[in-house]
Amino acid sequence: MKTSGFIFIGLMTALLASNASADVYSGTLCNANGGTTGSAYDQFGIHNNSTATPLSVSCGAVASAGAISSVSITVYDRSTTDDVRCNVSIVNTEGSALFSVGLVTIGSANGPLVLSTGVPNIGGTVVLNCSLPANTAFGTSYVTTYTIR
Repeated sequence: MKTSGFIFIGLMTALLASNASADVYSGTLCNANGGTTGSAYDQFGIHNNSTATPLSVSCGAVASAGAISSVSITVYDRSTTDDVRCNVSIVNTEGSALFSVGLVTIGSANGPLVLSTGVPNIGGTVVLNCSLPANTAFGTSYVTTYTIR
């Protein structure tokens, strides 16, 4: 019986260790870009309250583990006419882009969607620039969290 307890503890330790290299950030850390209106925050992150225009937001983070191998962004896209669009960039200390890729949701969904990309194991700062569609009758679009591995 003691053996199974050690196996359970070993499995839990392995699971926690495998997730330790992931840095998860709240969408509440994102900021609305200048000239855009409609930003608001709640437990889901930053969202667009405007019913007329998309909201442009920027989010940043530094990976604690050094080299970055992937970036994932959890979003809600509740617009049937526009998509959530995010540009993921890894920049060096001077601000020059070392890597950049655009991600987009395809259509809308009631629940969360995850936009993910691999990164060529480089160090730097992660900069996200996302566009959130205007609020619709189907709900509000959000950047909820972003994860760096």
